[in-house]
Amino acid sequence: LITYRQTLDEMDAENFNKKPADDQWSVAQLMEHLCTASDFFFAKRVGYCLDKNTEKGKDGGNMSEAGELVMASNSFPQKRIKIPGAGHVEYETRDIATYKAWLDKIEEAFKGLAPKVMADDGNFTVAHPYLGDLNALHYFRNHSMHWRHHLDQLARIKSAIAA
Repeated sequence: LITYRQTLDEMDAENFNKKPADDQWSVAQLMEHLCTASDFFFAKRVGYCLDKNTEKGKDGGNMSEAGELVMASNSFPQKRIKIPGAGHVEYETRDIATYKAWLDKIEEAFKGLAPKVMADDGNFTVAHPYLGDLNALHYFRNHSMHWRHHLDQLARIKSAIAA
């Protein structure tokens, strides 16, 4: 999260919302994507696994081949990923101060989840749309992979708006 924090500290509001192209995100839209995914996808699924929420998951299950590859390499492939069936998403955004506070909240939430994830037996899984059935540790690891994966996109956006 250090690079994202530095970006928020360095960026003015105009550049924060500037898009390199109509079909690309601004830094603000990227932050919205990352923060909402953290709260409403990754943290929720870690919680479902830890709580053994049978409405959301199950005992057992297997990762897809892609899931096995991602977990073994501890990263997403170094290519642009489009979620199947999803077109270009235009996020409504918030101000820089809101994202700074949200990053703090996300960091604290995942620090709080860490000991629970490490103590979990790993048997309960929740389906991921691409990676198959993942347990709490998989989702926890996947969360940081997601932030790392978007670093290249962040660099591309910053470079394009600086030009």
